Amino acid sequence: MVTAIALKLGEAAMLAADGHGVTVLLDDVLSELDDSRAAALVDLVGRIGQALVTSTRPLPGVPGVACASLRVEGGEVVPA
Repeated sequence: MVTAIALKLGEAAMLAADGHGVTVLLDDVLSELDDSRAAALVDLVGRIGQALVTSTRPLPGVPGVACASLRVEGGEVVPA
């Protein structure tokens, strides 16, 4: 899993460096990471470009990285 994340982020970083707009989609990757690695991942993705991260736990707060958290409640998406 960690190797797949590294490859995906490496590809995104290369595209971003070439001036391409990048949106990274990560589905429940935080469940595989401890808190410090999850925070490092959020920081890295925040520096590459836009990201959509799904997770069963809250994203760690990282200074300088803006994020919006949403949750599904009663079948509707609402602010967390």
